[in-house]
Amino acid sequence: HMLSDPSNTYSPTGADALKERRRILREETLKMINNGRAEDFKGQLDSEIRKYFKFGAEFGYTVHELLPASEPMLCCYVTWLKRSLSYKSIDKYLNALRHLHRRLRLPWTPKKELYFLGEALARIKKELGDASVSKNEMTPEILEKIHNSLDMDNANNVMFFAACLLAFFTFFRKSNVVCKHADKFNPEKNLCKKDIQADLEGVNVIARWTKTIQSKERILSVPINTIGASSPLCFVSLWNRLLKLNCWKGGDDPAFMTFAKGKWIPMTAAWFTNKLKTTLTAIGIDAANYSCHSFRS
Repeated sequence: HMLSDPSNTYSPTGADALKERRRILREETLKMINNGRAEDFKGQLDSEIRKYFKFGAEFGYTVHELLPASEPMLCCYVTWLKRSLSYKSIDKYLNALRHLHRRLRLPWTPKKELYFLGEALARIKKELGDASVSKNEMTPEILEKIHNSLDMDNANNVMFFAACLLAFFTFFRKSNVVCKHADKFNPEKNLCKKDIQADLEGVNVIARWTKTIQSKERILSVPINTIGASSPLCFVSLWNRLLKLNCWKGGDDPAFMTFAKGKWIPMTAAWFTNKLKTTLTAIGIDAANYSCHSFRS
């Protein structure tokens, strides 16, 4: 009966419609696969994969020698990584290679099944140790020294120190405070001017996207209370000062910007990190012991 039912036969139009639905489903599926990871994770993963090909280029290995990665090649790779990375970082770089092989549908043997790689890693672990080296925490005393060393008549310095204070009081990650690249600023993910909202007690800082909020599940609101205009560490007073610069065209502009080549551009992570290290060095503090994560310690 089903075979004789006209509704169960496909006309050319019906076949085309089915093909189109399948095409749309494939595109949607690819989008889910490609966007399943956070941008920071994908960027870090790509960087770790490029390291493998940098290793190959240094020693003249061809792509066919590098992929799929043989156990002897992996042993040479981790030995080379040992020159510049910690044991835990080496493990991350191996994991990136696993992702690459899976992505290219190449054979990959779990490292626990590779005897000689295991021996090499055991030796590296013995030489380097596997304890994490934490960065020192940022303190109010250091922040005050940073403030006192800066020319606060310079707009870039005011922006920089305001970003430092916001990171310190909100415990935000670097990716929330500044963007990775000036031309990659995304108002849906990066902090905008409109996200710093004044109230009677101070300001509320709104985060719509974080490392733990990937799909707009909720909005994070963090208050920063005023501590008095006389304090160099009062973010509220400094923010009110920034508002007078008139550097923003609208609420969707980056919360923190730098003035370069005659125009305001989004403050980048590289610019902020470099400014932090040079400022710490200038006040006699070993910058190697501090990073953007110090604001969250």
